[in-house]
Amino acid sequence: MKKAELQTLVNSLIPKFYSFAYALVPDELQAEQMVIDAYAVFLVREKKFIGEFKYKGEKKEKSAMKRYIMSHMLSELYQMGLKRASQLKFIREKDHGQFNSFYRLNTAQKAILFLKESFNMSVEGIQEVLGLKKHQVVESLYNSRELIVSIDEQKGSSQYV
Repeated sequence: MKKAELQTLVNSLIPKFYSFAYALVPDELQAEQMVIDAYAVFLVREKKFIGEFKYKGEKKEKSAMKRYIMSHMLSELYQMGLKRASQLKFIREKDHGQFNSFYRLNTAQKAILFLKESFNMSVEGIQEVLGLKKHQVVESLYNSRELIVSIDEQKGSSQYV
């Protein structure tokens, strides 16, 4: 695959990568840097596959390559998000307005909930991207939703005290 073709495919996915990175670490600069770093890691790790991929410009090939890039990049972003979130704990205490309850979740919970709700990803797809077992994804998805409702209810009741 030619460098320009790869760059075109990646460029079309950057808004999704950035939104996922920002969901994990809600800081614009950190999210941008995570996307850049994940892309660099992806290029190094997948250099052989990318070089050997025969891209003829067909829609089916393009779609398959996009899925491949998406899966690997989201996985890299998740791994980076786990590390950076622990280094940037102050971001959890920051006021995120209407998204406060979401940002109070741990990194895995945010990743799973975001991939399911924003990208409409299947449980199996989330398993593949995050390297988790099915029961972990389903359990985390359920617990994340319940925790958000609980936090929102606590916030709502404390407004009237």
